[in-house]
Amino acid sequence: LVELQEKLTKTEKERDRVIAIAGGHLANVEQLKKRVAVLEGLVDSKTGIVAASKKEKELENKVNDLTNQLEEQLE
Repeated sequence: LVELQEKLTKTEKERDRVIAIAGGHLANVEQLKKRVAVLEGLVDSKTGIVAASKKEKELENKVNDLTNQLEEQLE
């Protein structure tokens, strides 16, 4: 009976260890999913260009256009 109790205790400890490891892996997977979602939001899926730099370029183009328009009006 004592031997069976020791085996049971050992098995329960091993089960708890496996559950803890699996829980850690699940937490890592969830964290990775969040990171991927953020990265997908930052990268334009069609062009592969980082959206932030694309937006920066668009703003730069607008500034250049407005500057050109202003220069034309001043002439």
